Amino acid sequence: MDTQDWTFAGFGLDRLDADDGIELALVDYAMPLVSGRQFVEEAQRRRPDLAVIYVTGYAAADALVSDKCSVLRKPFR
Repeated sequence: MDTQDWTFAGFGLDRLDADDGIELALVDYAMPLVSGRQFVEEAQRRRPDLAVIYVTGYAAADALVSDKCSVLRKPFR
């Protein structure tokens, strides 16, 4: 399995467009410039089969869960 680190959402979207082998995005809900949710909405518009794991301490994170999105809660123990 290859991993990639995308510092900015725009770069991540560019990489999704360029690499059709990406199957999973691990996304922080609170990101600079755009929220994790905004990133995921656009990423899944471009790649509907993209699986997502949100990493968040956001209290209402259950609202993010869907058939393609899971939540890993912070803080980690």
